Amino acid sequence: MQKRLLRLGTSAQIRKELARFTGKKINIVLTDNTVVLAELLTFADKELAVRNMRGQKLTVAIADIDEIIIDLND
Repeated sequence: MQKRLLRLGTSAQIRKELARFTGKKINIVLTDNTVVLAELLTFADKELAVRNMRGQKLTVAIADIDEIIIDLND
């Protein structure tokens, strides 16, 4: 089974594409180069609500995101 990566690198791409991945696991690369592996709960215009792998709910501002990487199974 092949995997394909979808990389969303701009805030315009994030706003356009991310809504269809609600409930999926995503990798969020923040501007300080830390990475958060989380499940996308809700998506708003300026922020994301996610649940990290420890079960904690977090809110991440889109302005703090450098890139989002999503693994797609083909």
